[in-house]
Amino acid sequence: MSTNDLKHKLINADRLISVIAQSGRFRASTVRNNITAQTAQEKHKLSKLPADYLAKHLTSATLISSFLKGEERIILDSSGSVIEKVYTEAMPIGEVRGFIKLSNSIGTSEKSLLNGGFFKLSKILYDKGEPITGIIEIKSDNVEEIIEDYFLDSEQIPTYIKLDVGFDSDNKINSSSGIIVQSLPGTPIREMEEVRKKLKNSPSINELLKEESGLSLILKNLLPFDFDVTKTSRVDFFCRCSKENFISKLYTLPVGEIESMQSENHNELVCQFCNSHYYLDNNDFNKIIHDLSAKKN
Repeated sequence: MSTNDLKHKLINADRLISVIAQSGRFRASTVRNNITAQTAQEKHKLSKLPADYLAKHLTSATLISSFLKGEERIILDSSGSVIEKVYTEAMPIGEVRGFIKLSNSIGTSEKSLLNGGFFKLSKILYDKGEPITGIIEIKSDNVEEIIEDYFLDSEQIPTYIKLDVGFDSDNKINSSSGIIVQSLPGTPIREMEEVRKKLKNSPSINELLKEESGLSLILKNLLPFDFDVTKTSRVDFFCRCSKENFISKLYTLPVGEIESMQSENHNELVCQFCNSHYYLDNNDFNKIIHDLSAKKN
């Protein structure tokens, strides 16, 4: 890769920036994640509608995870009738992955996609032995409203989020971005309403980014308060799956089940998060069967 190509790649890489209001009353993060959203659509071979929902959930998970630390993790899990599941997880180090599962009635326009289903948010934190999980009933197909309802109902944190996904003439994602703002304890209602109005009435973030504005400048345009930058980071659609990880899970199955898989040539393993395909050969099967048999004896 040439120096110019590397420079172009770095400039256009997905990136997140987090800030805190100088007043100490708000925290916010914004992300440009075009490549992440495009990668998700390509890996899962999604048409426009499911690609839009998955991209917005990936953006939401990325933004919410920015308030955590290290390799702590956020999991968002939405379920409905037409969209059976949208599952995304993200870490503040910039890794995000996810998938969407559709029912056979995805083309039925009169049916609600998620409304009437459930939204669950889980946090995996360093100092907690078990995930912290909250769940609400979904009252809207709008992802922004789902996220805001969750934080207000489940965590009592006034939260404002704006999500943008753009498509080209072939229904392929060409832009994706988002911003989240949360008020901190003691913030006057008047100031919270000012932030909400400014964010909801602002232009599309994707449109602002087309003008080659940096993320810091985007925040200055969208937020009615002065702030200090607390963090900037890369963002990538990244999955830690591997053939070895899949094989380790096969060791939890009975040896007879492994023998059946081998005899029936069920040798393909598929990651639901990134759609990567791994294949077992006879040497893999024989080793697993040998190890399980030895352990049994």
